[in-house]
Amino acid sequence: MAAPSLLLGETAAFSSTPNTGYRRKPSPQRTGRIGGCGNLECRVRPFPSIPPSATQMRGSAVDFRGSSTSSLIIPLPPDAACFESRTLPEFLLRSPDAIGLLLGSEDFAPLDDGGSIWDCPQAPVEWFGLDLAPVFINHIDRDEARARVMVTIVDARSEFGESGGKVSDIVGGLMKRSTFDGKSVFAWEDVMSWHPSNDKVDIEGRGWTLNADLSLTLKVPLSRFTPVPPGFNSVGSRIVQRTCRKRLERTLEDLREAYFEWARQPLEW
Repeated sequence: MAAPSLLLGETAAFSSTPNTGYRRKPSPQRTGRIGGCGNLECRVRPFPSIPPSATQMRGSAVDFRGSSTSSLIIPLPPDAACFESRTLPEFLLRSPDAIGLLLGSEDFAPLDDGGSIWDCPQAPVEWFGLDLAPVFINHIDRDEARARVMVTIVDARSEFGESGGKVSDIVGGLMKRSTFDGKSVFAWEDVMSWHPSNDKVDIEGRGWTLNADLSLTLKVPLSRFTPVPPGFNSVGSRIVQRTCRKRLERTLEDLREAYFEWARQPLEW
């Protein structure tokens, strides 16, 4: 659904003009007598109650959508502690070292006994003069049969740094009512290398392709004629899209490095 368009609130300021007909600026095609006041010229000016750095948006909400897809080939380290048990699927499905990276949070905490619901503060994002720090309630689903892990946002709240002025106060008021929706999916496929001499699978050349998809929607509810900063729609969409792309690429790289470190750890007997 396309986001509502930005509309500038208007009012008419009148001044007398020579008797050359009736006209209205900046839209000359709209002409006529105004309230029996004679021949008047209309000039469009913003409402004085709206800050000059803000505009208005009609509609009930605006959605900022972002998505990203990325993939990475991750080999089994040749110095892994065990070729059979130190695999990438084992790491993603069962290792505690993978949880924070899959959830996208360094400061996460479980909210249930089963380890499927987590409180996940996110890294702050600069958002129209505010440091916006979402906190997601994430559900993690490890599906070994489908060779994937899916993380879904089931609830969210927004926290902010210090305000940077009037525009930041306006944005902060909007974001307090905002909601988030999204998910990330990590799926893997086996990659085997063949030994050139005996045409057999080389276990030391084993690896996986890790595919990741991230989608995120930030929904900001708006009342009629809500004042918002210029470019709120287009700039906000670019921020969300850029954040999705950068964080997904970083997550894949961090998962690879964390897996290598985990795979080399000695086995516990």
